[in-house]
Amino acid sequence: MNWGKKLITVFVIFAAGVVSLVAISISKNTDLVSENYYEQEIKYQNQIDLLKGSEVLNENIVIEKGNNEIVIRSLNPGLTGNLKGEILFYRTSDANKDFIIDLEFGSDATQRIYSQSLDRGLWKLKMNLNEGEKKYYIEKYVFLE
Repeated sequence: MNWGKKLITVFVIFAAGVVSLVAISISKNTDLVSENYYEQEIKYQNQIDLLKGSEVLNENIVIEKGNNEIVIRSLNPGLTGNLKGEILFYRTSDANKDFIIDLEFGSDATQRIYSQSLDRGLWKLKMNLNEGEKKYYIEKYVFLE
């Protein structure tokens, strides 16, 4: 084989590689973190302020995994007596699996969420809470096996 044929062979292999990489990248799902990302970025300072104001509450709320359930527990039941709000179950790998439930602490300062229908892997729990006019925001992670 002379050098001309070798050059053409190398070029064809390179072109085939580029075409296959383009085809693979087009077929991948590239969800944004959020559909309205830019609007949320502008409001992010408010979120930072909420996180700072929620540190005490954040330290007193823990996430535990049980048999087919996620338990959200308050270590200090006095803090959660009048809390209302919602929990966004956020799946970073697929926005179609995100869902929201109401936060309702029981008399034992816990809330149980049955997890057998949830996909295995990492979930981010974003809790928007309020106690009267006071607002809180807490983020926790749970990994389902």
